[in-house]
Amino acid sequence: TQVACVMDERGIVFIYDLEKKEIVRKIEFDGGGDYEGVAVVNKDIYTMRSNGIINQIINYRNEKPFVKSYHTWIKKNSNAEALCYDKFSNQLRVILKGKDPHVKNGRGIYHISLKNKKLHRKPDYILSFNDTNWISIAGTSVFQPSEMAIHPVTGEMYILDGENPRLLIINRKGELKKMYELDKNDFHLPEGITFSPDGKMYISNEGKLLGRGNILQVELR
Repeated sequence: TQVACVMDERGIVFIYDLEKKEIVRKIEFDGGGDYEGVAVVNKDIYTMRSNGIINQIINYRNEKPFVKSYHTWIKKNSNAEALCYDKFSNQLRVILKGKDPHVKNGRGIYHISLKNKKLHRKPDYILSFNDTNWISIAGTSVFQPSEMAIHPVTGEMYILDGENPRLLIINRKGELKKMYELDKNDFHLPEGITFSPDGKMYISNEGKLLGRGNILQVELR
Protein backbone atom coordinates (compact mmCIF):
# COMPACT_ATOMS: atom_id res chain seq x y z
CA THR A 1 0.00 0.00 0.00
CA GLN A 2 3.02 2.31 -0.17
CA VAL A 3 4.94 3.82 -3.10
CA ALA A 4 8.32 5.53 -3.28
CA CYS A 5 8.31 8.96 -4.96
CA VAL A 6 11.49 10.85 -5.83
CA MET A 7 11.53 14.65 -5.79
CA ASP A 8 12.57 16.21 -9.09
CA GLU A 9 14.92 18.97 -7.91
CA ARG A 10 16.31 17.62 -4.62
CA GLY A 11 17.63 14.28 -3.45
CA ILE A 12 14.58 13.29 -1.42
CA VAL A 13 12.42 10.16 -1.59
CA PHE A 14 8.93 10.36 -0.10
CA ILE A 15 7.13 7.20 0.96
CA TYR A 16 3.45 7.74 0.22
CA ASP A 17 0.74 5.55 1.74
CA LEU A 18 -2.08 4.93 -0.74
CA GLU A 19 -4.61 3.98 1.95
CA LYS A 20 -3.82 6.79 4.38
CA LYS A 21 -3.41 9.19 1.43
CA GLU A 22 -0.44 10.86 3.06
CA ILE A 23 3.36 10.90 3.12
CA VAL A 24 4.55 8.63 5.94
CA ARG A 25 8.31 9.07 5.53
CA LYS A 26 10.89 11.40 4.00
CA ILE A 27 14.37 10.12 3.07
CA GLU A 28 17.02 12.71 2.21
CA PHE A 29 19.84 11.04 0.26
CA ASP A 30 21.55 13.77 -1.82
CA GLY A 31 21.62 17.49 -2.60
CA GLY A 32 20.22 19.38 -5.56
CA GLY A 33 19.91 17.78 -9.00
CA ASP A 34 17.51 16.57 -11.65
CA TYR A 35 16.17 13.29 -10.23
CA GLU A 36 13.81 11.36 -12.45
CA GLY A 37 13.68 7.56 -12.06
CA VAL A 38 13.04 5.57 -8.88
CA ALA A 39 12.90 1.82 -8.24
CA VAL A 40 12.57 -0.28 -5.09
CA VAL A 41 14.52 -3.56 -4.95
CA ASN A 42 14.01 -5.47 -1.70
CA LYS A 43 15.58 -3.31 1.04
CA ASP A 44 17.14 -0.77 -1.32
CA ILE A 45 15.89 2.17 -3.37
CA TYR A 46 17.59 3.22 -6.61
CA THR A 47 17.20 6.68 -8.08
CA MET A 48 18.51 8.07 -11.37
CA ARG A 49 19.50 11.57 -12.39
CA SER A 50 18.87 12.82 -15.90
CA ASN A 51 22.65 12.68 -16.50
CA GLY A 52 22.67 8.94 -15.76
CA ILE A 53 24.08 8.94 -12.22
CA ILE A 54 22.52 6.17 -10.13
CA ASN A 55 22.10 6.48 -6.36
CA GLN A 56 21.55 3.37 -4.25
CA ILE A 57 19.86 4.01 -0.90
CA ILE A 58 20.88 0.91 1.04
CA ASN A 59 18.50 -0.44 3.72
CA TYR A 60 16.18 2.51 3.20
CA ARG A 61 14.02 1.51 6.17
CA ASN A 62 16.89 2.30 8.53
CA GLU A 63 16.78 5.69 10.22
CA LYS A 64 20.01 6.72 8.46
CA PRO A 65 20.42 4.59 5.32
CA PHE A 66 23.79 4.41 3.53
CA VAL A 67 24.01 5.86 0.01
CA LYS A 68 26.28 4.83 -2.89
CA SER A 69 26.55 6.54 -6.29
CA TYR A 70 27.40 4.97 -9.65
CA HIS A 71 28.26 6.66 -12.95
CA THR A 72 27.01 5.30 -16.28
CA TRP A 73 27.80 6.04 -19.94
CA ILE A 74 24.69 8.24 -20.20
CA LYS A 75 25.38 11.88 -21.04
CA LYS A 76 23.29 14.89 -20.06
CA ASN A 77 21.85 15.36 -23.57
CA SER A 78 20.38 11.85 -23.41
CA ASN A 79 18.10 13.04 -20.58
CA ALA A 80 17.59 9.76 -18.71
CA GLU A 81 14.20 9.65 -16.98
CA ALA A 82 12.89 6.07 -17.02
CA LEU A 83 14.20 3.55 -14.47
CA CYS A 84 12.47 0.47 -13.10
CA TYR A 85 13.10 -2.94 -11.52
CA ASP A 86 12.46 -6.05 -13.59
CA LYS A 87 11.88 -8.95 -11.21
CA PHE A 88 11.70 -11.41 -14.12
CA SER A 89 15.36 -10.82 -14.96
CA ASN A 90 16.45 -9.39 -11.58
CA GLN A 91 17.83 -6.28 -13.25
CA LEU A 92 17.16 -2.57 -13.41
CA ARG A 93 15.91 -1.32 -16.77
CA VAL A 94 16.56 2.07 -18.38
CA ILE A 95 15.22 3.82 -21.48
CA LEU A 96 16.33 7.31 -22.52
CA LYS A 97 14.05 10.27 -23.12
CA GLY A 98 16.54 12.18 -25.27
CA LYS A 99 19.18 11.14 -27.80
CA ASP A 100 20.13 7.47 -27.68
CA PRO A 101 23.78 7.12 -28.76
CA HIS A 102 23.36 3.45 -29.70
CA VAL A 103 20.06 3.51 -31.62
CA LYS A 104 19.36 5.54 -34.76
CA ASN A 105 15.86 7.04 -34.89
CA GLY A 106 14.58 5.06 -31.95
CA ARG A 107 15.14 4.11 -28.33
CA GLY A 108 16.86 1.16 -26.72
CA ILE A 109 15.80 -0.56 -23.50
CA TYR A 110 18.94 -1.32 -21.50
CA HIS A 111 19.66 -3.15 -18.27
CA ILE A 112 21.79 -2.48 -15.21
CA SER A 113 23.27 -5.50 -13.45
CA LEU A 114 22.50 -5.47 -9.73
CA LYS A 115 25.79 -7.29 -9.11
CA ASN A 116 28.20 -4.72 -10.52
CA LYS A 117 25.81 -1.77 -11.11
CA LYS A 118 27.02 -1.46 -14.72
CA LEU A 119 24.71 -0.14 -17.44
CA HIS A 120 25.21 -2.33 -20.52
CA ARG A 121 25.81 -0.51 -23.79
CA LYS A 122 23.97 -3.04 -25.96
CA PRO A 123 20.18 -2.66 -25.70
CA ASP A 124 18.09 -5.71 -24.83
CA TYR A 125 15.19 -4.33 -26.85
CA ILE A 126 14.99 -1.66 -29.56
CA LEU A 127 12.06 0.60 -30.37
CA SER A 128 12.73 1.56 -33.99
CA PHE A 129 10.67 4.51 -35.17
CA ASN A 130 11.23 3.32 -38.76
CA ASP A 131 9.70 -0.09 -38.11
CA THR A 132 6.36 -0.68 -39.86
CA ASN A 133 4.89 -2.23 -36.71
CA TRP A 134 5.84 0.88 -34.72
CA ILE A 135 4.27 3.16 -37.34
CA SER A 136 1.04 1.12 -37.45
CA ILE A 137 0.64 1.06 -33.65
CA ALA A 138 2.20 4.33 -32.53
CA GLY A 139 1.73 6.36 -35.70
CA THR A 140 4.52 8.77 -34.78
CA SER A 141 8.30 8.99 -34.57
CA VAL A 142 8.16 11.35 -31.59
CA PHE A 143 8.20 9.35 -28.36
CA GLN A 144 9.94 10.65 -25.24
CA PRO A 145 9.90 8.05 -22.44
CA SER A 146 9.37 9.61 -19.02
CA GLU A 147 9.07 6.42 -16.94
CA MET A 148 8.51 2.70 -17.24
CA ALA A 149 7.36 -0.21 -15.10
CA ILE A 150 7.10 -3.99 -15.44
CA HIS A 151 3.69 -5.61 -14.96
CA PRO A 152 4.16 -8.02 -12.00
CA VAL A 153 1.96 -10.75 -13.51
CA THR A 154 2.51 -10.61 -17.29
CA GLY A 155 6.05 -9.20 -17.30
CA GLU A 156 5.05 -6.72 -20.01
CA MET A 157 6.81 -3.35 -20.13
CA TYR A 158 4.68 -0.23 -19.70
CA ILE A 159 6.35 2.98 -20.89
CA LEU A 160 4.99 6.51 -20.42
CA ASP A 161 5.48 9.53 -22.65
CA GLY A 162 5.08 12.57 -20.41
CA GLU A 163 5.37 15.33 -23.01
CA ASN A 164 2.61 13.84 -25.20
CA PRO A 165 0.62 11.82 -22.67
CA ARG A 166 0.65 8.24 -23.92
CA LEU A 167 1.21 4.74 -22.59
CA LEU A 168 3.05 2.09 -24.62
CA ILE A 169 2.88 -1.63 -23.81
CA ILE A 170 5.60 -4.05 -24.99
CA ASN A 171 5.73 -7.81 -24.43
CA ARG A 172 8.75 -9.81 -23.26
CA LYS A 173 9.83 -10.40 -26.86
CA GLY A 174 10.10 -6.66 -27.40
CA GLU A 175 7.00 -6.56 -29.61
CA LEU A 176 4.65 -3.58 -29.45
CA LYS A 177 1.21 -4.56 -28.21
CA LYS A 178 -0.71 -1.32 -27.76
CA MET A 179 -0.42 2.45 -27.53
CA TYR A 180 -2.94 4.31 -25.37
CA GLU A 181 -3.52 8.04 -25.76
CA LEU A 182 -4.02 9.66 -22.34
CA ASP A 183 -6.36 12.60 -21.76
CA LYS A 184 -4.29 15.70 -20.98
CA ASN A 185 -6.99 16.92 -18.60
CA ASP A 186 -6.45 13.87 -16.39
CA PHE A 187 -2.78 13.23 -17.16
CA HIS A 188 -0.73 16.42 -16.98
CA LEU A 189 2.91 15.42 -17.54
CA PRO A 190 2.61 11.74 -16.49
CA GLU A 191 6.11 10.93 -15.22
CA GLY A 192 5.62 8.07 -12.80
CA ILE A 193 4.16 4.58 -13.10
CA THR A 194 4.09 1.54 -10.84
CA PHE A 195 2.07 -1.57 -10.06
CA SER A 196 0.79 -3.22 -6.91
CA PRO A 197 1.80 -6.90 -6.58
CA ASP A 198 -1.59 -8.00 -7.96
CA GLY A 199 -1.32 -5.77 -11.04
CA LYS A 200 -3.18 -2.57 -10.11
CA MET A 201 -1.60 0.29 -12.06
CA TYR A 202 -0.81 3.72 -10.67
CA ILE A 203 0.33 6.74 -12.70
CA SER A 204 1.62 9.96 -11.11
CA ASN A 205 1.34 13.36 -12.78
CA GLU A 206 3.02 16.69 -12.22
CA GLY A 207 0.70 19.46 -11.14
CA LYS A 208 -0.22 22.27 -13.49
CA LEU A 209 1.00 25.79 -12.67
CA LEU A 210 -0.12 26.55 -9.09
CA GLY A 211 -1.83 23.15 -9.02
CA ARG A 212 -1.13 19.87 -7.29
CA GLY A 213 0.39 16.73 -8.65
CA ASN A 214 -1.50 13.48 -8.15
CA ILE A 215 -1.33 9.69 -8.16
CA LEU A 216 -4.11 8.01 -10.14
CA GLN A 217 -5.17 4.39 -10.06
CA VAL A 218 -5.77 3.56 -13.73
CA GLU A 219 -7.72 0.73 -15.33
CA LEU A 220 -7.18 0.14 -19.04
CA ARG A 221 -10.14 -0.65 -21.28
